[in-house]
Amino acid sequence: MRFGLHTGQQECSLEDLVAVWRLAEEVGFDSIFTSDHFYPIPRGDGSAVCYEPVATLTALALETTRVRIGCLVWAVGFRSPGVVAKAVATIDAWSNGRVELGLGTGAMEAEYTAFGYDFPSARTRLDQLEEACVVVPGLLRNERFTYRGRHFRVDNASLTPRPVQERVPLWIGGKGMQRLVPIAARYADVYNGNNMTPEEYGTRIRRLDECLTTEGRQPGDVGRAINVGFYMGATARDADAYRRQVDASYLRPDEVLLGTVDEVVEQVAAYRAAGAQQVNLNVFGNRPPFDSDAIARFAADVIPQFRIRSSPTP
Repeated sequence: MRFGLHTGQQECSLEDLVAVWRLAEEVGFDSIFTSDHFYPIPRGDGSAVCYEPVATLTALALETTRVRIGCLVWAVGFRSPGVVAKAVATIDAWSNGRVELGLGTGAMEAEYTAFGYDFPSARTRLDQLEEACVVVPGLLRNERFTYRGRHFRVDNASLTPRPVQERVPLWIGGKGMQRLVPIAARYADVYNGNNMTPEEYGTRIRRLDECLTTEGRQPGDVGRAINVGFYMGATARDADAYRRQVDASYLRPDEVLLGTVDEVVEQVAAYRAAGAQQVNLNVFGNRPPFDSDAIARFAADVIPQFRIRSSPTP
C-alpha cells in the first residue's frame, strides 16, 4: 500500500504547512495533497484562515522534493478546465513531474455563493465534471487541443510550459454511485473515495469494477485510494482525547482512523481488504492544526506493516 497526507490549507499558518509537508516527506509518506476550498470546511463562514488553493499547491511543490503532490480535488465550478490545466502544467514543471490531477464536482454551496459562482444542480455539476475530464487531460497530453461542449470549450489551445510527465495521472474523487463512479471508470487513472466506512468503500469498488467491464477496461487500469479522517493518538491519552473529539463531532467513528496504533492498524487493514491501494490521512480537521507526533508515529509503526511494491497509478 501507499500512504498520503491530506493537509488542506485551513486554520493554520504557512509555517505550520511547511513544517508538516517537510515532516511527511522526511518520514516516508508517498503523497501530500491540498484541497480546493476558499473557506475552512465543513462549515466555514470566512472567519478563519483558508489559503487560496493554486498558490498553496505551488508552495507545496517548491517546499518538497520527493513526494507526489496534488489537490484533492479541483472543483470544476471554480475555474475553467483550461485554467486548471495551465496551473497543473506549470506546477508539474516546477515540481519536476510530481503532480497528480484531482477533479471533482464541488459540494460546498456557501463557498460558491460567497465568491459569486452559480451553484448548479448535482446533475449539472456532474455533466461539467465529465467535460472537464476530457478537456484537462486533453490539454495536458496534447501539444494543441480543441473541444466544444455544452459547458466548456477550448480552441486550439496549447500549454507552455508543457508538463514534465507525459501523462499526469487523473484522480476522480467523490462518493456518488450512479454517475461519479461510472465517470471514474471511463476516465480516471485513480478513483478516490472520501469519508466513508470500509464497507461503503467496498461497495463503490465493486461498482467501479462493474463499470470498468462496461467500458472495456481492466480492474488494474484504475487505482483505488481513500481519504479518511486521522484521529490516531501518539499516546493512549491522546487516543482517548481524539475519541471524545469525534464523539462530539458530525463524524462517524467507523469512517475515520481513530484510537491507538493497534486499532488504526486494524482499520487500515479493513480499507485494504475493501480494495484500497492507497490511504490518505485527512489531518486538516484536527486541533492543533497538525499533530506531528501522531503523524510520525503512524509513519513509524503503521506504514511498515502495509508497505509493498504497488501503486494506485497504473
